[in-house]
Amino acid sequence: MQAQMLADRLGVSRTPIADALAALHQEGLLEYEPNRGYEVKRIDLAGLMAAFDVRLTLEGLACRLVVEKGLRADRSAQLRENLKQTEQVLFGQTWSAVEQDLWRDLNLQFHDALIAEAGNPYLAAGVANCRVPPLIYDQALRQIDTEEVRRHFSQLQAQQAFRDHERIFEALIAGQSARAENMMKEHIFANREKARRHVEMMIAERTPNPAVV
Repeated sequence: MQAQMLADRLGVSRTPIADALAALHQEGLLEYEPNRGYEVKRIDLAGLMAAFDVRLTLEGLACRLVVEKGLRADRSAQLRENLKQTEQVLFGQTWSAVEQDLWRDLNLQFHDALIAEAGNPYLAAGVANCRVPPLIYDQALRQIDTEEVRRHFSQLQAQQAFRDHERIFEALIAGQSARAENMMKEHIFANREKARRHVEMMIAERTPNPAVV
């Protein structure tokens, strides 16, 4: 994808298109090769797992920094309200796409609040890069539905993740930096494994069985 080609297609000048493509490349959404231009970043299962590994390390560090700096009262109130709203969504009678989207937003808000409270822009940038939802491909270069991967949590699994958030918050309030750090790492590792199993299942379902004629 070349900037001029895209600008011609959209009927706009080249400069804003080139700036936008460069920004997306900087954020890790696009890959760039000289004389070929930009392509949407592709990642396989191993790459997805590597991103999770970096994220759990950084978000664990964020929890430790929050305790060391001291959790501010306004941030504590924000996290309490987040947990209250999340509980209302997760323990209702329905688990439709509406509830799933609400939970995903509240879940992300909880993590974002802790990252912001840590106050380290390099940490925040690293986590943001690991969260980019790239195109995931199997070994045959067939694309995996990333939206389905994001929706792989059952209501029970989402409730378990919420309980993790409660315990992480309790550790932060108690000033237990090592406990908060380790619990966040375990929380994200559990999500990593759920994602891994789901992607592997999707790959297996599309792989022909040579024993079947």
